[in-house]
Order: sequence, then structure tokens, then C-alpha cells
Amino acid sequence: MNKSRILLNFLWQGAGGGVQNALSFIETLSTVADTGKFHVIARKDSNIARKAMGLGYSCMQIKGNGPARYRFSMFCKSEFEKEQLCFTFFGPPLLGACGNLINICGVAYSWLYYPEITFWKHYRGPLRWKKEIKARSKMYALSFADYWIFETRTLAQRAIELANYPAERVGVVRMTPSLLVRPERVKQGAARIFDQSIPKGFRFLFLAMATSNKRIHHAAAIAAELKKITDKPFSIVTTMSTESAYYKKVSQAFNKHKVSEHLCNLGPCPYDQAACLIEVCDCMCLFSVLESFSNNFVEAWQMRKPLVATDKDWSRSVAGQAALYVDPEQPEATARSLAQLIEDENRRRTLVQNGVDALKNYPTAEQKCKQYLECIQKAYTLGKLNKQDRKKIERYSCSRRILK
Repeated sequence: MNKSRILLNFLWQGAGGGVQNALSFIETLSTVADTGKFHVIARKDSNIARKAMGLGYSCMQIKGNGPARYRFSMFCKSEFEKEQLCFTFFGPPLLGACGNLINICGVAYSWLYYPEITFWKHYRGPLRWKKEIKARSKMYALSFADYWIFETRTLAQRAIELANYPAERVGVVRMTPSLLVRPERVKQGAARIFDQSIPKGFRFLFLAMATSNKRIHHAAAIAAELKKITDKPFSIVTTMSTESAYYKKVSQAFNKHKVSEHLCNLGPCPYDQAACLIEVCDCMCLFSVLESFSNNFVEAWQMRKPLVATDKDWSRSVAGQAALYVDPEQPEATARSLAQLIEDENRRRTLVQNGVDALKNYPTAEQKCKQYLECIQKAYTLGKLNKQDRKKIERYSCSRRILK
């Protein structure tokens, strides 16, 4: 792999856990490999671009707005050498250069490979159609990759069986806690500010962006039921932008159920302060319909906090015994489970210990980085996917091949 520098494409990471993972990756990579062997592509003046240059990577910066990023993706062929390796860190390849590059793509679009789940059911009319069209366009773009990396074996297997991705070109690199989210990264000053900003009592943290998939609006009905069965004070702590439509939906739900005093929205959490926020909360919650893998799992375990998760096959396959499983659409039952968590310290300790044990089955940041490099090496050895095998790949939807 000494023909030219390996491209690291971070154009599709703009916010949330994706940026946090990218920052952790490039920091770890700089400790296990020579940064001179890589060339970073990132949004102009982004956290990723600044971090990369600070660590000694060469960096190409592209304007962060959608049209500029997609224009570069479609017309970048002349920028790169033939058969140069390009690792897109979760997202579709640079389509304009697909004929030249050997494209390795991290894939976190879990909903593409779960066609039996109506993922966009919360949207109506033109907005739902827009979401469906974007999903199909991502599926189409991913079909031009030469190697795909998933975060779980379950998702990788679905991609092989439902989308006809060649098995030898599918890799799995399991998630690991970000270098930014560790007990030693807790800054006491920032933690104190968070602590003073949240009402006293048991704190349920939903560390997530404002998207309907997270189903935080169900926490309102759950809070109303929880209020009936416990006299212990509690807060639903969120990190959503107050400008988002989904935050307004969540706020309206809490007002409707007359539990608005239990909602504490802090706004988006800076990447380097996530550990500080987790530290001052009592547990982490994830109500998502579907995830490829959520940082919340390993973050809760790493920070020694109980994890509450949606009771689904994808979450159980990831967390096993290291989570309390609930159905957010069943507020009474969920409230009873959360009340028990508040009251039962032994139950919390057991979940924390199970999380610590679960982490032993996941790679360290260094091991994960080396696994990515192994996948890149394998993609280089295999070369570009031939036209015959590419034609077999499902380009728009897996819905015709649902697993039995």
C-alpha cells in the first residue's frame, strides 16, 4: 500500500456521534501509523479538519454546505490517482471518482438493511417521500463501493444476504468507546456546570441529536406514569437543539402530559464535554427504533453508568445482559422498570458490572484502528469489484429479499 497516500474521507460527518468517532479515529491512527501516509478530506473549518492538521495530516478542506460537498463528490476524479485507496468513514463513496479509486466504505445506515421496519412512519406526505428518496440514493451510492465495513455481524450478514454484497468484501469492526468519553477525560469545571444546570434527583440521560428515530417524545408519557409510582425526584436530560422541529414535538409532549418540569434540555453537548455530562447523570437511555450501533452503549459502560435500551433484536445482539430493556411505546411497563432502577441500587450495580464485562469483548481504540487498517489492506489486495458481481448488488432497496 505504498503507491500513494490513503484518502480518509470525512465529508459526511457533520454532527453528533459521527464527528466524535471520527475525531477519536484520527487521534488514535496518529499513534499507530505515520500520518504522512494519509490524506484527510473534511469539511472546511470543521473540528475534524482542525484536529487532522493539528496532528500532522495533510488535509483537503471542502465547503461544508450540501451542494458544495456533493459537487466535489461528483467532480473530483482529477484530484486523485488511479486505484488510490479511499476510506470513507461512514457514508457513500466519492461517486465521481469511483472509476479511479478503490473505495472502502464504513456503513451505519442500518435502516437500509431492515426493510421490514417502516423506518419513516413518523413522517407524513412530501417529507416522508423525501426521506425515502434519500434512503434509496444512499443505497445506490453504496453499491459503487469495493469493500464495506459494518459495526455489527448482524448488519454485515443482512447486507450479504439482502443486498448481495460479496461476502469476501464485507468486514466487521466493532465499536469502541471514543477517546473523548472516558473517566479520565472528565473536566471538573465543566462537570460542575452541568451538575448545577440539572435539577437534583435521578437523572436519565438521552445523549442524542433531535431525530424522531430516538423516540424521546415517548419519555413524556413514561415520566407521567413514573411520577405516579415514585416520590423520588427525577429528570429526563436531553441534548437537542431548541431550533429543531423534533425538540418542539418533545416539548409539546411533555406539556401535554403535564410533566414539563421533568424535562431538562441542555442543548447540543460539545464533543469534548460528553464525559463530563455523563459523569453527573445516573444512567443513559436509548429508545431508538433502530441503530447500526450506538455510541451510547459503550459510553455508558465506559463511564460506569447503567444502560436502558429499546427491547429489539439489534440492541440485544449488541448489549446482551448489559442493559435494562424496555418498550418505550408501553409507558406503564417502562415506568415500572425505571422506578425499580431508581429504587434498586443492587440492580444498577449489576448493570454497571455487566457493562464492564461487555466492554472486554470489544476492541480498544488502538485495536479498532488496526482492524480498519487490516480491512483497507484486504480491499487493496482484492482490488476493484468486477462488473459482473457489481450488477448482482441490490441498488435501491432490500425489500424484495426480506430474511425469513
